[in-house]
Amino acid sequence: MCKLVTFCYFFSVLLSLLMVAITAFLMIVHPKVVKYNVANATLIEFDYTNNALHYNLALKITISNPNKFVGIYYDCVEALALYQDVEFDSQILGTFFQPDQNTSVLSPVFKGKKPLSSNQISKLNIKKSSSIYHIDVELYMKVRYKVGLIKIPKKLKVHYDLLVPLKSHNTTKLANGFQATNVIRIT
Repeated sequence: MCKLVTFCYFFSVLLSLLMVAITAFLMIVHPKVVKYNVANATLIEFDYTNNALHYNLALKITISNPNKFVGIYYDCVEALALYQDVEFDSQILGTFFQPDQNTSVLSPVFKGKKPLSSNQISKLNIKKSSSIYHIDVELYMKVRYKVGLIKIPKKLKVHYDLLVPLKSHNTTKLANGFQATNVIRIT
């Protein structure tokens, strides 16, 4: 009976100390949300010939880490570009470390051609008249958050819904061009 009381007392003291340590840690670190934005998108080519989509899309994605004491290791970053829910290109953007209170820039360029179904071609014909294309971009990332000596792994998926105007001979067919876009959802 005496050993049980001693164990319960020791366990409650240990649990209390752990709660105080976690509270102090969160008060010092005070984690904030990392911001993922598309600052610029340039669509130079988006057309089809011989049932294939020919595209040239350049993006400028900014990742802002507002946290003090929290660095982020980006172990794997993959960017996918989709039109009509069909992936037309992907890129591995490499690995990097983002220190605390820092903004990093990623600049994927999607250029090439992709075969299209007849349904996708008819949708492309409708959109051609407006010269604005709804393109989805997804980032798949394996990250590690670094706080002191502790590293916490996590997988992230960031999704953007972009409305990108087609550029023609260095002039945009829309007066205002591309509007910077915040992230739509992170999972």
